[in-house]
Amino acid sequence: MPPLRAVVLPGSGSDAVFVRAAFAGPLRAHGAALDAVAPRPGRDVVAGYRAALDAALEQALATGGRVLGRRGVARRARRGDVGGR
Repeated sequence: MPPLRAVVLPGSGSDAVFVRAAFAGPLRAHGAALDAVAPRPGRDVVAGYRAALDAALEQALATGGRVLGRRGVARRARRGDVGGR
């Protein structure tokens, strides 16, 4: 079985550097590899997060986010697009 991959989306005042600093250690301690998604600049942030989630669906076993990122993950989960595969 491949290692757990966690896709984490930064919040609106955050970035991939923060996500790595905050989550890489704890995830690694539980055997998970972190994929910290870098937000697209400008007005394309949400579209970029959606694209990152779409790309990750084939492999990701865990998703999460900070504020804006968490909102995007939650919306996908409600639609049934994330988890429960």
